[in-house]
Amino acid sequence: MRYFYAQRRHRIGMVILLAFLLQIPLSAYSAFSYADTGSVVSTDVIEKITATKDGVELKDIENYRPVMGDEIDLRFDFTLPDKHPYEAGSTLTYTLPAPLKPANGSGELSNEAGETYATYGISEGNVVITFNENIRFQGEEGSGGLETKGWFEITAIFEADENNTALEQELTLPGSGTITLIFQPPGGEVIAKGVAPENSGNSSSYVQWTVDVNTVMDDLGGGKEFTDTLIGNHQYDPTSLKVTRLELGNDGSILSSRDVTEDYPQLAAGATSFTLNLTGKYAYKIEYRTIPGDTEDASQTIKNQAKFNGKTDSKSTTVTYGDPLAKTVSKSGETANWEIKVNGNRKNLAAGTTITDSWNSGKHALVPGTFKVNGSTDLPLGLTVVHSDQGFVLTLGQDINEEFTITYSTQPKDLVTENSDVTNEVKRSDREDKKTITAQYRQNVLSKTNSNINYQEKTVDWKIVLNSAGYNMAYLVLEDTFVHKNLKIVDGTFKVQMNGKDLPYTRTDKDGDVAGDKKGGFTLNIPGPITAPVTVTYTTEYDVRGVDNLDKYANTVGLTWQTNDKEYSTTDVTSTVTINPQQKGKGYKTGKIIL
Repeated sequence: MRYFYAQRRHRIGMVILLAFLLQIPLSAYSAFSYADTGSVVSTDVIEKITATKDGVELKDIENYRPVMGDEIDLRFDFTLPDKHPYEAGSTLTYTLPAPLKPANGSGELSNEAGETYATYGISEGNVVITFNENIRFQGEEGSGGLETKGWFEITAIFEADENNTALEQELTLPGSGTITLIFQPPGGEVIAKGVAPENSGNSSSYVQWTVDVNTVMDDLGGGKEFTDTLIGNHQYDPTSLKVTRLELGNDGSILSSRDVTEDYPQLAAGATSFTLNLTGKYAYKIEYRTIPGDTEDASQTIKNQAKFNGKTDSKSTTVTYGDPLAKTVSKSGETANWEIKVNGNRKNLAAGTTITDSWNSGKHALVPGTFKVNGSTDLPLGLTVVHSDQGFVLTLGQDINEEFTITYSTQPKDLVTENSDVTNEVKRSDREDKKTITAQYRQNVLSKTNSNINYQEKTVDWKIVLNSAGYNMAYLVLEDTFVHKNLKIVDGTFKVQMNGKDLPYTRTDKDGDVAGDKKGGFTLNIPGPITAPVTVTYTTEYDVRGVDNLDKYANTVGLTWQTNDKEYSTTDVTSTVTINPQQKGKGYKTGKIIL
């Protein structure tokens, strides 16, 4: 709430008397009154500006530490003197002293009679009062300036710029004298700790700690103690301490920086805490490292606590460790791609440590040119390797504490004609544990499936796929035997194709129990050569026999062929037909290639 009044003092009688005595025309007096009128009101009419925060004058607030951007209230008290020369439209413009800027505030000023005699507000960063005709009296004998007293309040903010970055500044306001302001940088804290584990916490060899102290820029005088304490399985790196003394501006910028590390002793090896004495009107950045201790756990959490000037800040970080030894395999066709990761926990490995890797199948061999360490065939880290028919031994030529990766590929020495597994084992000479992994191989030259059972017509579709592995094959002989002699190929359904095109072939049907019934299967000859998958498709009729229809719909498929003049064959293949409840019978089919 604002209160305002204006005071009038009429001395017309005195003026008339003097005019009569001195024989001065009244019109002359009136001209004299307006001789010094003006549109600009002098700032001298401001008697006092009072600065408050939450209703308390700034000068009375103990340990007042404002921050740039803080708001305060300003009360303006002013008096227009009797017989002042100002008139309607006259303005008073007041520029606040740095570091103050007007923020908001506007309104009307009224006298005791309730008449508005001025408005006030903020324009272009200034406080502006505009007066009207009610600051003058008006009578038969003329007009003149009234003595007018008033006050109003606005909100102002502290605002920094490149010319007033000092923490300590003096604010001089009319009638209030000089107020000494000691600013606090924005975001300042007594103590704030940060932590950054090396390698983002993955098998970190060290942890970097940073402590920002006294960024509020208190005066530390002759000194206050900073104490740091370790919690958990880590120790200080004795040579890692760095102390930087900072002078901060009121906007948080660094005005000066000095490395004062030499003013303090190095960290003691094996110590669990250290103390520094910090002095003066400065902030400090304290940096150091700790070394995580050895552990066999997959991870460990370490903590650090710092204290200063009655405040405490603690931080922790978790270091996650990789496997000391890990092995994986992926397959691309018939090529097995192996990967071994060594020292994933990044511990010290001594020169002479060996990595021994072996696979259990004499049917596989290393693919030339694929053995690499860290992606290079030129071995790093002083490594040497000795290969054998079924593995290798890798030896460290120097001490290391880093992880490295071994990659290589193996392939079957011959065509894969039966299911087989290749088991690979790796071990380190400095550890008892070892890693074992298996690559699975399945024959991929013969498969058979069935589909589209037609219960009304009593037919089944069959599909045989040869050479999905893409081998070079010639003189293929496929023996397909209808085991229970209850199937017969439907004329016109038999096709042999490669890449969607018909292949030349010869088919000889086999009889079942009755000569000429063609229910015993068939022999298929494909001269080749072929280098892509071949599909054999046909439809058979099936017999339904007996009340319970216990017949099985099965056949045995065998395949022989030549690759590079060498004879090959495959293992058994099975396909099963399921009949619906009305016919209840079940079909079963096997395939076999004879070596």
